[in-house]
Amino acid sequence: DLAAYAHQEVPFERLVEVINPDRSMSRHPLFQVMLTLHNNPSAPFRLSGVEVGTQRVDTRVAKFDLLFSLRESYAADGRPGGVEGFVEYSKDLFDEATAERVAAAYVRVLENVLAEPGRPVGRIEVLDPVARHELLVSRNDTEHEVPATSLPALFQDRVAAHPSAPALVYGDEELS
Repeated sequence: DLAAYAHQEVPFERLVEVINPDRSMSRHPLFQVMLTLHNNPSAPFRLSGVEVGTQRVDTRVAKFDLLFSLRESYAADGRPGGVEGFVEYSKDLFDEATAERVAAAYVRVLENVLAEPGRPVGRIEVLDPVARHELLVSRNDTEHEVPATSLPALFQDRVAAHPSAPALVYGDEELS
């Protein structure tokens, strides 16, 4: 919608000031996950006698919790050639394996949508079968033996096993 550009000159800082959302200074004020799609062919940049190219600069600082940055590539004749990209993530929130799983899930969603565009959103597979089983079955297996005993009996057993351990700790005070 072109109306989205009506106030594009308003600085982001001013927007945050006016909206004044509840926020933590350690997080982005309006959103935590960003998706960018660069879908315009690059204009050739030439300098006489100089080889010109692009190079991604790794700042080692994530501006958002997660950033998916995608770029369409084009064949020499101008036809779309595919999509490539990267995921940038906050190391305070995610480890590399988790970021890779999130990226793989995103690719799986795209593959599902391309394979069956009419599929209802609720039926799009996000997780691979192994991850789905892990989440829905393995981590939810709550069946285990529970001793047929009372809390006072468990307390007495613990006291007998560790008679000198504190029974209650409050601040710097301990009761045994």
